[in-house]
Amino acid sequence: MRRWWYSLVLAVGYVSVFVLWATTPGSDLRKTTGTVAALALAILLVKAWRKGYFLTRADVYAHGIIVADIALEAWLIEAHGGYGFWKCAAAFFIVLGAYRWHVLKYRRPAGTQTETDGTAADHGESG
Repeated sequence: MRRWWYSLVLAVGYVSVFVLWATTPGSDLRKTTGTVAALALAILLVKAWRKGYFLTRADVYAHGIIVADIALEAWLIEAHGGYGFWKCAAAFFIVLGAYRWHVLKYRRPAGTQTETDGTAADHGESG
């Protein structure tokens, strides 16, 4: 669970925001909840990065793109009726999950990684 906590929080947050938008119309509500959710998830993203949660820079960027998607959709997309967001959520999390699983499976032992991008190896953790 420790290797997946932020990804799971992000998935629950993403789906929750879009379910709210699909069931409760309103531009002000959408903008407010989207901004608050994106800000909260961004703060957690920074905390996760500082704790060495992310495996590579690409892992950080992929999570960040999902957070940015919430903020952008809150402000740029007027209608969020229906449940088409499930396809987008599935695509995000299949790609992200498969990438994390692959990197975790083939990860070098702690201390042998050369990137200094906030990975667990940079913080002396073995993952």
